[in-house]
Amino acid sequence: MVANIFLNMKFEDKRTLVISIIMIFFLGFLSYRNMSKIKSIEVVKRFQNIEIPEIELPSFDSLTSGDVESFLREQGVDMPQIKDPEVIEYSKHSIDNAIGFEYPSHWTITEADIARDYRDSIDVPFIAQSKNISRPTIIVVSKINAQDNKEVMDIMNNIFRKEEMAMEIMEETEDDSGVYLEVRYTYSDGQIAKSKEKIVKVNDDFYLVSVIAYAENFVDQLDQINHIINSVYKIDDV
Repeated sequence: MVANIFLNMKFEDKRTLVISIIMIFFLGFLSYRNMSKIKSIEVVKRFQNIEIPEIELPSFDSLTSGDVESFLREQGVDMPQIKDPEVIEYSKHSIDNAIGFEYPSHWTITEADIARDYRDSIDVPFIAQSKNISRPTIIVVSKINAQDNKEVMDIMNNIFRKEEMAMEIMEETEDDSGVYLEVRYTYSDGQIAKSKEKIVKVNDDFYLVSVIAYAENFVDQLDQINHIINSVYKIDDV
């Protein structure tokens, strides 16, 4: 019926109707687009009015594991406390077919990046650390280019001094297998660590095995520390 009415209309009326329909669709399109723009502007304004809280990041130049823990706690993130297994299993490791030792199997082996200034006097072929992210206990095996035990400690002292750390030997004993040390370290941020260490000479090379823990954890880790140090031996002596 609508088609018949349209066909029976005069030409001028048909043209007017078509133009009117086109204008209705065109104005409808403009209205839709403008409304979309208005909504977009309102959304943008709403986001512009949102105040994003500022988070002050610590300086990475002086960042320590303690800083990481404190920062995460301030942001409401609890650090997981990873406990050692009830029964500690140990893995055997050797360096240069010169010395051997044992370390806890669940510890993580890492790599050391020795500063260029120290590479002529020291190499670090082995590092492993406990699973405690914020307060790890660490074993460090250093190979040191020295003439005697005293020079070994002088080299280590100089390195720590350059790194703004203090090193104090609390106890020193010696037997046929090497020199045993107990050392206290004070870091640049005031934190304190303790260690048990052993110097072993094999031919012309000196190896320093150090097991270091934060002072507040030292007693809890003492059984593992003693096990590691007491396991150090010259392979030639076996």
